[in-house]
Amino acid sequence: MVLTLEKEKRVEAPNIHDILFPFQREDVERLLKIPRGIIGSDMGTGKTEEFLALCDRLGAHRVLVVCPKTMVLEWKARIELRLGEEAAVPNGLEEGRYERFSLDMEHFQVRFLIINYEMLRMERYVNTLKLIPWDVVGFDEAHRLKNPRARAPGQRRRRGPSASLQVWGARVIARRAKRLYHITGTPFLNYPDELWSLLNMLYPDAYPNYWGFVHSYCYTVATPWGAKVVGPNRGALPHLKAQLANLMVRREKKEVLPNLPDKLYRDIPLQMKGSQLRAYTSMEQEFVVLLKSGAELFAPSTLARLTRLRQIALEPAIIDVAAESSKTSALIDLLNDIEGKVVVFSWFASYLRFLDQLLEKVNHRIITGDNPETRHQARVDFQDDPDVKVLLASIGAGGVGIDLHSAQIAIFTDVFWTPALNTQAEDRLHRIGQKGNVLIIRLIHPNTIDEDMHRVLKRKARAFNETMAIKEAVSSMLRRHPDD
Repeated sequence: MVLTLEKEKRVEAPNIHDILFPFQREDVERLLKIPRGIIGSDMGTGKTEEFLALCDRLGAHRVLVVCPKTMVLEWKARIELRLGEEAAVPNGLEEGRYERFSLDMEHFQVRFLIINYEMLRMERYVNTLKLIPWDVVGFDEAHRLKNPRARAPGQRRRRGPSASLQVWGARVIARRAKRLYHITGTPFLNYPDELWSLLNMLYPDAYPNYWGFVHSYCYTVATPWGAKVVGPNRGALPHLKAQLANLMVRREKKEVLPNLPDKLYRDIPLQMKGSQLRAYTSMEQEFVVLLKSGAELFAPSTLARLTRLRQIALEPAIIDVAAESSKTSALIDLLNDIEGKVVVFSWFASYLRFLDQLLEKVNHRIITGDNPETRHQARVDFQDDPDVKVLLASIGAGGVGIDLHSAQIAIFTDVFWTPALNTQAEDRLHRIGQKGNVLIIRLIHPNTIDEDMHRVLKRKARAFNETMAIKEAVSSMLRRHPDD
């Protein structure tokens, strides 16, 4: 395929290099010497601007950005704001659980093309994209590519852990990139083995074998389904860090933004009462009896009960239980008392949709994984419109890749199992551009699954995964019921 580039459509924009912080300019200079690497600085330190400034310095003519579907329009807006040019985005329409996108010649006539990860799962698009000699490819939120196993479309499934279609597509595209960058503030969430897939895409000859990498940097245990990674080999981590130093730019927020106001935390204990308390107590007792009778904790049916327990503690109405929620009542009181903008975070999109209806008289916006097409405008409205006071955001969809520094208060009605995802959400407010202290309010029911989860999360262990968190929280719950 032979393509020619039309002159980019440009609008008035400040020179991106003039707005960079000194540390960002240093990072760009270093990245010029790293043709394939990781832009892995803390969230809120401006990784997107560094990537765009790098492309500009390189004079790259063909740049592919791959990002989550909720971030496509954010990238498009950032390119226009920082570089003053339009980026191409394939048009798509919903078709059941999949998407059908149009990828036409016109999308290759400007230098930036933005696609989402779903397109990497589809052979027809990957076959087109691999024909392009990309000057630069950037994988945003690249930890999504941590699966070490790739499966091409049509390839027969094998026993064991499922393989990833999008990792297959990413590897195909990576081989066609002159320069390749993984953009992520969390190169691995749990153990170092999650790094291998990223490193293999960057330098397949240096990192050819997953299990060789695991045996070097992790501890494993034997299971009936094969070896399982259970922790990092701390003695080998200095060697791994030395290797990463040659291919990764990483800055900690406290290092480069020492004047950034602090995050402050306030935990508000709430007391369940009435029908909510009765419904919760009954379900917790049933859950404990189920586990003590020998039920497998990680069986789908058992995990579903654990989720329902969390939902009753949050808002019984979202699972059709008729009971007034103490959390929802407290949240409404807080929103009435707080002046200024507030972000309300929850893991459950169903709860945010419930609040969306409840707050119909309040000027607010909502961001969940269910509404990617409205996410960008919701974020812009909340950031720029002084009359929009409240943003309802899921910890997943609202916790990555967006600036919410117009707010200084975030209320977590509930949290996720691992610290990293909750911190990602907090750092939507605590980032470059924030002018005041960020207050994180957490609503907690003592002696419930709420408190069990928060007790685990306060450990803030680096190598801490969802499985470990669930086990510890449930163990704490069982200790509350020694006689059940």
